[in-house]
Parts: sequence; C-alpha cells; structure tokens
Amino acid sequence: MKQIIVLICWLLPCHSFAQTEIPNNKDYALLKAGYLSNKLSRAELLQFAAVASEVHEDSVAQAAALAYKRKYLSDKVSSANLSPQLQKYLTLFPELFKISDPLIKYIMANPKQSDQYFHSPGYAKNVSSYFLNKDIVSPKVKANGQYAAEEPLWNQIMTQLKVFTDKSTAYKMLVKAKMNWYKAKGDWNNAIKFNIEYIDAFGLDTAGYGKLMINNMVFDLIFTHGEDSAAFKKGLGYMEILLHSNPGETAWIDTYANLLYKAGRKDEAIKQQQKALEIAMKIQNQEKVTIYSENLQKMQRNLPTW
Repeated sequence: MKQIIVLICWLLPCHSFAQTEIPNNKDYALLKAGYLSNKLSRAELLQFAAVASEVHEDSVAQAAALAYKRKYLSDKVSSANLSPQLQKYLTLFPELFKISDPLIKYIMANPKQSDQYFHSPGYAKNVSSYFLNKDIVSPKVKANGQYAAEEPLWNQIMTQLKVFTDKSTAYKMLVKAKMNWYKAKGDWNNAIKFNIEYIDAFGLDTAGYGKLMINNMVFDLIFTHGEDSAAFKKGLGYMEILLHSNPGETAWIDTYANLLYKAGRKDEAIKQQQKALEIAMKIQNQEKVTIYSENLQKMQRNLPTW
C-alpha cells in the first residue's frame, strides 16, 4: 500500500535558520538609505539583502543580493568568505548563482572546510547536488519543469557532470535522472531497472522517510507495473528488510502481500494479507480494513489486485 510523504524544505537542504533580526522602521530606513547611496559595509550589505527579503521587498532584496555577489563574490573565494550569514544568503538567493561561480566551485572543492565555516554538516554536499542538478541535469532532462520529449543524451550528461564532481557522484545523479525520466514517460521496465540499479550501487535508505520511499517505489513500480520475476525478487527482498525492523507496519505488509501474490506465491500472500487485515481491525482503521479485505477476497478468488 502506498504511503503519503509530506516534506517541507528549503530550496537547498531541509534546513532551518534563525530568523534575521529585523531592525525597527527607522533603522531599516537607514540601512536602505545606506544601500541606495552605496555606503553599506560588506556585513551590512549582506544583512540588508536578507532583511529586505524577509520584509518582502523582493525587488530590493534581489538587487542588494546581486550587488553583494558582484562586489564580494565575483573573484576567487576563500574560507574567509564563509559564514552562517553567507549560508543563509545563498539559500535565499540561489538563482543568482551557477555551478561555475567561484563561491559554488569553492564549496564543492572544499566540503569539509565549508561545512565547518557554515556551521552546518552536510551543507556542502547539498549545495553540490543542487547546482549539479540545476545547471547540468535539469536543462537536459526537465527543462522549464517539463520532462524532455526525446530521450536525453545520457553519456553527454555524464561527461559534463564529471567535469565538476567525482565519478561516483556523477553516476549517482545520472541514475536518479534516468529513474525520474523513464517513470515520467511511463517506461516502466526502465524505471524499475534504474531504481534497482541505484539501490544495488548505493544501498537501501532505511532512515526516516527513506523507508516510506522504498515502500512506495516497490508498490508504485515493481508491484503495479512490473512483470519480471527478477524485479519481483528484488522488491520482496526490500520489503523483507523493512518488515524486519517494523513487522507491524500494515502498509508495508500489504505491499509485501500484493507483490507475493503477483509473483505467484498465493498462499504466502494470503497469509500476509490476513495479517495486515487483523492489525488494521485491531487498531480500528476502517479505511485500511476495507482495502485489505478487498485485496484478500481478490487473492482468494484468483483475481488481480493490481
């Protein structure tokens, strides 16, 4: 059974910031006057761009952020440029940057130092992924929010990725792009193939939302659209790993039962579906009771559940 996942994230990583202290109207007016007369210090200009964004003076904020970039970030960047304030600036104004900009290149080339100065473990990795996707992958796979009509030139994308990152990261991003493009195009065999290839290469993500995403992938792709016994075997293995850590999760049991059934293991499927139904009845979840009862009846009558 598919589960609903809700994620609320910043454009870069899922990360929260302390809100910038917003000056009173008089102080903000002085900051703005200083900006308009080009008299703000480096730190004041950085502060002003963030505050202008938070008080929704968007055009002013964008102009101030661009002025800061041109004045202080257009040349070689060093660790002296990095700070939590700059991290917030980058997260507020990522559209001003490209992967070829000195700041982005420095962060990608110096992840440990960047995380240290930003006071944010993993931030450099998220920045790298964001700009690799924005500037190299998306323009060829999903330009302007629409998946490319023709199959992307995957080898060309891989070559470009390797200019900016290591081979393993490039391969990881390429496989993710293939997973998404083939799924969007309804090419289920390739969508399943590359999901399995990704897991084989990088392992199952069983932390937090990763478990829900594994379940959904198995249900939406391998169970709903799969026809290959090797894919069924992989999917069943993934579900067994999930259920080992949480044997009472009914949605996962239902996915497992349905995949067993489609794989031709009817008796085992019925046993698992009955287990999911019993738990749903015990916790009085009527919606699940209805779904699992219907699935069980179809299995008992040799009818498809997909």
